Amino acid sequence: MPTWMLVAGGIMLVVLAFLASQMMGGSAGRAGGGAAAVNRSAGARAVMERRDEIVQLVEQGKKIEAIKLMREVGGVDLAEAKKLVDLIERLGGMPPDSGTPVERPELPPEALAQVRAALAAGNKIEAIKLYREHTGLGLKEAKDAVDAME
Repeated sequence: MPTWMLVAGGIMLVVLAFLASQMMGGSAGRAGGGAAAVNRSAGARAVMERRDEIVQLVEQGKKIEAIKLMREVGGVDLAEAKKLVDLIERLGGMPPDSGTPVERPELPPEALAQVRAALAAGNKIEAIKLYREHTGLGLKEAKDAVDAME
């Protein structure tokens, strides 16, 4: 199974788990809690239907728009929407279509030498960490770039 599918599935599970925990914790002991739970359940479904759009906004650096969309379709407050969007951002979202090449920033010569030295020493994880530090790319993109260097 492609890595992007695993990441997408993980994001979906985290979003659903977060919304479900908010439904359970947020509706107990309140008048009208059942209605709130139904609204949040509908919100979770709406988020899942528009997840690609939300992830795309995050990938494009349009974090505020992603938060607004999360609030609109998910029925969550600002803090919850921000937490979810931050989580999507940390997980790296989904990579572009497999047919679309990923643009990789060039490493400065000294950084490139460090990455190659780490690879030559058999320390691939260190090479990926160095690549990420110098380019700002996500884990998947940095791993792919380092794999291409081998």
